[in-house]
Amino acid sequence: MIYRPILFGSESKGNSKLNAQVNRLFDIKNTALIIIDVQEKLISAISNSDELKMNILKISEACDFLNVAKYITEQNPEKLGNSIKEILKGNELINISKMSFSCAECEDLIKELKSRKIKNILLVGIETHICILQSAFDLYRIGFNVQVIADSVMSRKRIDHEIAIKRISQSGIQVTTTETAIFELCKTALHPNFRELSRIVKGTKN
Repeated sequence: MIYRPILFGSESKGNSKLNAQVNRLFDIKNTALIIIDVQEKLISAISNSDELKMNILKISEACDFLNVAKYITEQNPEKLGNSIKEILKGNELINISKMSFSCAECEDLIKELKSRKIKNILLVGIETHICILQSAFDLYRIGFNVQVIADSVMSRKRIDHEIAIKRISQSGIQVTTTETAIFELCKTALHPNFRELSRIVKGTKN
């Protein structure tokens, strides 16, 4: 399935913010990855959890090689537990506990992003129709450029995931894939870590 933003009437010409969002490429200098609520009690309810974890780990490892900032949120960790161990590997991570579905409600996170002059946000995690959607809308509303990585997010029910992805795309927020996001940040085959990034995308070992 291909998801495309739907523009109606004068919106395609008049909404300059939407047009700029659709056509903007992300850059490692001002981009951060936010891994949302990949906790054992939540991910165990996802039917294709192995594929989801694999894709999240790919973008997370790629961000390590590219020196892209990474943040992890945990929804009500006292009841739902902490993030799965695999996600906690790699470069320094900042863990943020939350009760709100939207990570944009976490004041410390927003302050941290702004202090580091982060403009672009990559979103991965669960669930697409709840915490991912609300986080994407709120981050976009307060001025961040947002990409939701469609194969690195999921819901328990496929219909919830698919409708949420359509709704996100139609809002003007970018929807992308894990491989696209990695090579968009890499930019060139001359990048010193290009071989490592290619290995990550292909899922091969050192």
